[in-house]
Amino acid sequence: YSKRLRPGAPLRGFTFNTKRPPFDDARVRRAVALAMDREAIVRSIGVGEFVATDEFLGPNTDEYDAGLAGVLKASPEEAAKLFDQVGWSARDTDGFRVNRDGRRLSFELVATGNERTPPPAVLIMQANLKSVGAELRITTVTGSELNARVAARDYDVITGGWWSARSADILYLLYHSRHAPRRS
Repeated sequence: YSKRLRPGAPLRGFTFNTKRPPFDDARVRRAVALAMDREAIVRSIGVGEFVATDEFLGPNTDEYDAGLAGVLKASPEEAAKLFDQVGWSARDTDGFRVNRDGRRLSFELVATGNERTPPPAVLIMQANLKSVGAELRITTVTGSELNARVAARDYDVITGGWWSARSADILYLLYHSRHAPRRS
């Protein structure tokens, strides 16, 4: 029984559709990231086998930069401030944030319900978001339906997947706009 930290990008909980609201605003994406209790999520997935990290790369990755340590450290308070800045400051009767038009801060996670989206982890993420006033609706689809929705960019958020690499090059593969899905 060992504690392991995957090199590269250990686990991305969410991949956002940045082409439509609310994730077209980087502050909303950052707020969601800051709302996450990574310790609880990793504990639910790895059953004590893996170590949570609060940065984009594991410190055991070649070319790791310690200057970015803690950049994703959970802070529900900071998440709330960012949501307020973006205009999601009021609450509805259920406690969810609403904008000035009364629209709820709500988004859909399209998931397959298999190993790509461990249900306990997804439920923890949903609870983390609810604690800061954001509603995560979970829609379970087949793998082919998920692929079709991603290809059509018909999603708000999907789970990010498992990536590992021995170098920081993984950041280019995961985050550079050149790798964004293209429409035919």
